[in-house]
Amino acid sequence: MLGYQVSIIKMSSDKKGGTGGKKQNMYGKFASHEPDINIFRYSVIPHEMYDQFNSKLTKGIYKIVHHPCPICGGVEFVNVAISKECFKWGVCKTCGLFQMNGRLRDDDLNMFYESGEYQVICMGNLDDNKHFMLEYKVMSLYFFDVLEKINIPVHELNVLEIGCGSGGILLAFKEKGAIVKGYDLDPHRIEYGRRYISEIEYADAMEFTGEWPDNINLLILSNVLEHLADPQKFMKAVQSKLKNGNIKILIDIPNLDGAFAYSNQTFSDFLHIGHLWYFNSITIERLLNQAGLRIEFIFNRGAAFTIICSKSKVEISNVHNAFWNSISSINYANFTNEPGNVGYQASEAVKEICSSK
Repeated sequence: MLGYQVSIIKMSSDKKGGTGGKKQNMYGKFASHEPDINIFRYSVIPHEMYDQFNSKLTKGIYKIVHHPCPICGGVEFVNVAISKECFKWGVCKTCGLFQMNGRLRDDDLNMFYESGEYQVICMGNLDDNKHFMLEYKVMSLYFFDVLEKINIPVHELNVLEIGCGSGGILLAFKEKGAIVKGYDLDPHRIEYGRRYISEIEYADAMEFTGEWPDNINLLILSNVLEHLADPQKFMKAVQSKLKNGNIKILIDIPNLDGAFAYSNQTFSDFLHIGHLWYFNSITIERLLNQAGLRIEFIFNRGAAFTIICSKSKVEISNVHNAFWNSISSINYANFTNEPGNVGYQASEAVKEICSSK
């Protein structure tokens, strides 16, 4: 139970049944908030995959259903955003995880990714070379920096990456002297990546029988958890394959606490239908603890963060509630996008005071 009441206040509406203007105070929790999401703002239009996706929604091949929270099983949410297609985003009242509580069915999600629709709808059809280079020359730099900060020499690593894409991160690790292996469920990405690196395969690493080899000492999950239908079930499966607590898991995911840094236009830019979960440090720790893992480090870099965790020797009881953390992060992102917000006004006043004689 929450230690406070979460009241629901209806949105104001105009005579035509609209929302009465662009920005609304939704449910008494959000100031200067735009609840309407255009899920196609990153899409390539016109495009055959765009047409295909719309057709599946119209014909009912794709269906939007409501899902319970993966951390606590909660079914009550404070609504944050909705699209005209009825995709919904909300904050779980019980644990505070911000998530898509109205989304495609699990099988539909798999089809959405495998068909190539995700690339066009959510990624602006980012071409193969740019996608590879972002992994190879950008993401790898963040990971090298994290590992250096915690005194783990890259050249001593035996790396397994699940969801390796086209293998750009692994190529960077390989060039630093690490032994690498990667698996991904996108055959197109694997086919492209094998032009540069041979140690990647089209396969589901979680389907292998038995445990992973003893010599693995780093598992990478880069931008994976936010896409999974059941991230807790996945992490429990990962934990079961780890033989000891010496194997480090490097997880990289979007950071709700840093949503304000993602865009200088609107908080809604942080949302798209490919990301199901929007963790902060409290909610990701609770999920990982429930999966039998313990967090060792969290490195915040604005709109994303990198986590280092490992298998826990003891069960960790964690029922921390991040409800107000999630609400305040959304409000702060809205605040920073307001033209001439009070923070800007205050900083100008400070400059004037400090410069005066």
